[in-house]
Amino acid sequence: MINREKLSSIKNGVYNFFAEPASAKPLAVFRIGLAGVLLVQAFTLAANVRDLYGRDGLIDWLVTYDPANPSLMSWAYPHLNWFSGLFDAIGLGANGGLYLIFSIYIAALVCLLLGWGTRAACITTFIMQVFLSNTSPATVYGVDSFARVSLFYALWLPLGAAYSIDARMGRGGAVNSIAARIGVRFLQLHLAMMYFASGVEKGMGAQWWNGEAIWRAVMMPELAQYDFSWLASVPWLPTFVGAATVILEVAYIALVWNRRTRTPVVLATIGMHLGIALFMGLVSFASLMIVLNVSAFLVPATPVTEGRRVEEQVPINLNAAQVASC
Repeated sequence: MINREKLSSIKNGVYNFFAEPASAKPLAVFRIGLAGVLLVQAFTLAANVRDLYGRDGLIDWLVTYDPANPSLMSWAYPHLNWFSGLFDAIGLGANGGLYLIFSIYIAALVCLLLGWGTRAACITTFIMQVFLSNTSPATVYGVDSFARVSLFYALWLPLGAAYSIDARMGRGGAVNSIAARIGVRFLQLHLAMMYFASGVEKGMGAQWWNGEAIWRAVMMPELAQYDFSWLASVPWLPTFVGAATVILEVAYIALVWNRRTRTPVVLATIGMHLGIALFMGLVSFASLMIVLNVSAFLVPATPVTEGRRVEEQVPINLNAAQVASC
C-alpha cells in the first residue's frame, strides 16, 4: 500500500515533469528549425508550384474537390478550389490565386523564422500549409505530415519568447514559463511514442530483420542516390542496419529520458536521419526530424535568470521517471 509520503513524492514528480517552469529556448530552436526547413522546401518547389498545386496541374482541382458535388466531410478539408470563383472575380485567375497563396505562405514562414508577429505567423503558415497539401494530396509525404503536426503544436506554444524579434521588442512573453515546459514535454512525448510505434510496426515484419527493407529502400529508382547493388555480396550489412533501426526506434522511448543515455540515443537517431537524407534523398524529411530531436532533447530547457542557468529540482523518489531531470 502506498503511504502518503510516497504518494506526495509521486505527485510532486509528475508536477515537476509537466508544470515546472522551463526556458523557451528549445521551442525557439524548434521554431527557427521548422521555419528554415519549410522555407528551403518551399523555394525548391517554387519553380514547379503550378504543376504541383495548380488547377490544371498534375492533379486537377476537380479530382480532389468538386464544388458541384461536395462530399459530406469536404468542409473539413480546406482546398484552393474553395476560392476559385473569388480568384476569377478579382482578375487573378486560378494560377494568380495560387501564386498569391504560395507567396503568403513564404512570407509567413519568413516571419516565423525571425519571430516577428510569431503567433500570427504560426496561424497563417498552418492555414496556408493545410490548403496547399489538401489541394494536391498525392504530392504529400512524411515531411508534410510532420510539418502539419509541428505547425499545429506551434499554434499553442510560446515560440516567440526567445531568439526572436518579438522578444527583442518585449512582446514575446516570459522566457521561463510553465507553457514552455508543457510545450517541450509535448514534443518529447510525441517523438518518443512515434519512434516506439514505428519500431514496433517495423519489428512485426520479417523485412527489417533480414535486410530486405534496407535493400529495397536504397535500390528504389525514385529514391536511390547511389548504386548499392554491391550490397548483394554483403547481405549481413543491410541485415545489421535494418535490425539496428528497429532496436533504436523501440529503445528510444526508454533511453532518451536518462541523462547518460539521452545524448547517444539522440545522436544515433540523427545519424539515422542523415543516412535517409544522404542515401534516399529525403532531405526535407530528414532535416525536420533532426530539428525535432535537437530542439526536444539536446537544447537545455533549464530556466535562465539574469543570464545564468537555474538548476531544476529533481522529483523526489520518482525512480521510474528520472525524466523530470531533463
